[in-house]
Amino acid sequence: MSPRSRDEPLDRVWDLLDAARFGEALAALDKILAAEPDDAAAIDLKGICFLRQGQNAKAEAAFR
Repeated sequence: MSPRSRDEPLDRVWDLLDAARFGEALAALDKILAAEPDDAAAIDLKGICFLRQGQNAKAEAAFR
């Protein structure tokens, strides 16, 4: 996978986060992580998504 094509789904997640569409962002991240469970950027974004919702315990778990 080229670096550009790899970043496009993550860019989409950032757009969803910025629009406060957290459910869609989490669904997209789950799809990314199903294909690449060790994707550090996707893992971090999942934690950020939880933080933006005020779900600190879930964010902490995502960051671990």
